[in-house]
Amino acid sequence: MHLLRFSIESCLHNRKKTVLNLLICMATVILLNVFVGNIVSIHKQIEKLPDVIKVNAFISNLNGSQAAGLKIKEKYVDGIKDERKGNI
Repeated sequence: MHLLRFSIESCLHNRKKTVLNLLICMATVILLNVFVGNIVSIHKQIEKLPDVIKVNAFISNLNGSQAAGLKIKEKYVDGIKDERKGNI
């Protein structure tokens, strides 16, 4: 009880410091709210990105001279299939 009374007296005695402290706290909360809102918005945009931008791929060897008759390991093909389903 004594601590509460002391705190109130201190706030009344140091009004400018109290108001400044409250304004800084409010500004911090507002900025954190904006920051978190932007993060949520960015995650939603990233989730919708594959539907908005379609990507076509052309598979060739390292120097680009051969596009047909390539031997591709099964694990790479499976990885591409899983990626298209969104499992990666």
